[in-house]
Amino acid sequence: MESNAFLMELTNDQIIIRNTIREFADGVIKPVIKVYDESQDFPKEIMNQLGDLGFLGILVSEEYGGAGLGYV
Repeated sequence: MESNAFLMELTNDQIIIRNTIREFADGVIKPVIKVYDESQDFPKEIMNQLGDLGFLGILVSEEYGGAGLGYV
């Protein structure tokens, strides 16, 4: 059987970003997400931390203060 799967290798920077957000999600978000899901709320502190890590401006061009990265 032939596979039509699209395989792509991540760059070192992409691997670092993936690992950083995974660690953040596992360590900060996962322990409290059920409470916030039930209350339909999400704490500003976590959003601030995501911003400090640069994850809120990934798609924004560097010209406007973002990271200027793509969707991958």
